[in-house]
Amino acid sequence: MENKAKQMNNQDCKNLESNISPKEVNQESKKQESKNTESQIDSKGTTIKLDSNDDEIIWELKHKKTLYFFWSWFARYILFFSGIYYIIITTQKYLSKDDNGLLISVILLFCLILWFLVSPLLIYKTLNARKILIKNNNLILQKYIGKDINLPLGAFFIHITFPAASAGLLTCGDVQIIDFHGNYIYHLQLIEDNIENLNQLYDILNPYINDFLCSLDKDNYHKAYNILLPITQDFHSNLYKKKNKQFNLDKIEKLRKEKEDGK
Repeated sequence: MENKAKQMNNQDCKNLESNISPKEVNQESKKQESKNTESQIDSKGTTIKLDSNDDEIIWELKHKKTLYFFWSWFARYILFFSGIYYIIITTQKYLSKDDNGLLISVILLFCLILWFLVSPLLIYKTLNARKILIKNNNLILQKYIGKDINLPLGAFFIHITFPAASAGLLTCGDVQIIDFHGNYIYHLQLIEDNIENLNQLYDILNPYINDFLCSLDKDNYHKAYNILLPITQDFHSNLYKKKNKQFNLDKIEKLRKEKEDGK
């Protein structure tokens, strides 16, 4: 009797396993894998976005991919391959020494080589940025290839510039993450007006930058001040003065003075 019962149990298990299709198993595993981020609603009705470790994501880059964005990269590739062609032709003329404008050609060749050393790197950095988000008081730049970048808030600022006049058809701006020693931490190219939550990023960074600059000693503060001052005076910053609220040097100067007077 016991043997028959065991045989019946084994048969039931086999029938149950056969009823579960591989497709259902795959769908279930995909559901588990896709739970990289979750959303919860707090007591105030605000949606809170969490990552796979249940850490709250305060901010995440939202950049719309518009026609201008794709045109910008298409135009860059046209310029890239046109430049390669020009370098080949110029090199041939240089070697044959039949060109009357040899000096000009060599200078242009040198400039183009410098440009091509930088431009493909910017394309790679932009395409390699998988996500940019803020959590646990850190800005995290996740990459497809290479080690992620983790920066404490207040230790850097964002600087966005227009493309050079020679690349006026390229609508992407240079988005630079810079520390207060003037070092470029990361550099990518996006269309500023297509960043949907840029103002929110500035609002988040503002108190951290203020606290950091107020905590610096006099020498280090003057170094940081000399880095930030030209940025507040360039054409782009003046054009977007109402949008860029990362820092206010006049306010920081006032806070530092009040701190010194309070000693």
